[in-house]
Amino acid sequence: MSVIRESHVVQSREDSQGSSGRVSAPASGRVLGHRESDGGGAGSFHGGLHRLAWVLLVCTFPLIWMGGLVTSKGAGMSVPDWPNSFGYNMFALPLDHWIGKTAGGIFYEHAHRLLGTLVGLLSVACVMSVYAPARSASRRRFLGRAAVATLGIGGAIWATVHFGRNGGWIEADRARQSMHFVSLFGSIGLLLGIAWAMRERHSARWVRRLCVGILVAVIVQGLMGGFRVSETSLLLAKLHGVFGQWVFGAAGVLVVVTSRWWGDVSWKTMEGLKRVGRLRGWAVACVVLVVMQLVLGAVMRHDPRRNHISGEGAGLAIPDWPLHYGKVLPPARVESLERVNWSRVQDMNLPRVTMGQVWLHFSHRVGAYVTLAVLLLTAWRVVKSGRSELRWMGWTLGLMGLVQVGLGVTTVLLRKPADIATGHQAVGALLLLLAVVLLVRVVRLYHVGRTGGDARMDVRQMRGSSSGREKFADGELLVRA
Repeated sequence: MSVIRESHVVQSREDSQGSSGRVSAPASGRVLGHRESDGGGAGSFHGGLHRLAWVLLVCTFPLIWMGGLVTSKGAGMSVPDWPNSFGYNMFALPLDHWIGKTAGGIFYEHAHRLLGTLVGLLSVACVMSVYAPARSASRRRFLGRAAVATLGIGGAIWATVHFGRNGGWIEADRARQSMHFVSLFGSIGLLLGIAWAMRERHSARWVRRLCVGILVAVIVQGLMGGFRVSETSLLLAKLHGVFGQWVFGAAGVLVVVTSRWWGDVSWKTMEGLKRVGRLRGWAVACVVLVVMQLVLGAVMRHDPRRNHISGEGAGLAIPDWPLHYGKVLPPARVESLERVNWSRVQDMNLPRVTMGQVWLHFSHRVGAYVTLAVLLLTAWRVVKSGRSELRWMGWTLGLMGLVQVGLGVTTVLLRKPADIATGHQAVGALLLLLAVVLLVRVVRLYHVGRTGGDARMDVRQMRGSSSGREKFADGELLVRA
């Protein structure tokens, strides 16, 4: 693949001026992208990246779900070491250690780690997809041979360890340590193989940066999860829980901006442009409120006094609904709190709570009511916006808001069963994803409407002015060799 820089672009325009008005590409290649300032519009659809983005998004959701189960079942420290697992390489932990009736919380924690590794690998694949390290024949040959050689070395080490362990001429501790080398060569070989398969570079610089940002975020998320275990830090546990939701939202953004819709969006009439413009503020409000609720929920779930068996902690600090210990407001004085704690111990078989836990729980409830009201109003406005690609998002946003509140109420009334509490957290992640995607789509629609009404017209408009020619010259055309 070769890149046509400024001089080639300007020369091509001069050669083709007065005829077709289109930039000519060399006969040796096929144009895969277009100028960077177009923002990834028509002509820059990267099917491989779009499919990878979908896989990344789909795999991130069970990772969040499993992380919620780890917290709900109190399994966060079931595997007490990191990056190893009970002294084994994470990928070499024997199955009978984490699968089976006796595994307990080890299954949830170890499966969460493995899913995190998968999401990290997919993030690396997205970065390689946009930069295309194998876009030339010589690079493909080098990467292919290096991948085969590295995987071969890893396989040889594994075979030696396996047969040596069974034959008794390699000790168990030495075999366990050798698996780190198997993992190292296997990981490098897999990455080289992924790089070998990536041959089409994405034309939009900001999309490439988005992929790099997602990869950095996934790495930071993994490090927070690991140090949460090694340092036994509740603060890192809270940050880990909230930051993971943002990674999920970023993956959703990548799916949207790499889709065909992003480049083909258009306006037949400008009638609904103002309504779509006003949706931006409502979408921002949804994102902010959902994030605030996720933060409050993470603080409640990682209460230092929390006990998932006895019910101690902020999650059941107010065990009735819709009232709060039979009143509109929860106790605000020490005397009232003492009466509440006496009733909890004697009548409800629940442990004592503090004033801070009660009001943290109450704040989460009030935030839920406000968030639901804004979600329903936004959903109504989205449905009435007149854009068919937004209408389903409006209906889904309102429905998911109602489901989320229902799960929260059920979690309290049933005394926090782990599966329902985890579902409450997972639906919150889906709400954030939907709100972020709605915001990105609304902003894109409004931008296209304000700048001509058709994303596919951007290139021709840019070529029609001197300032446009300068911006166009700064971009890139991607040509497959």
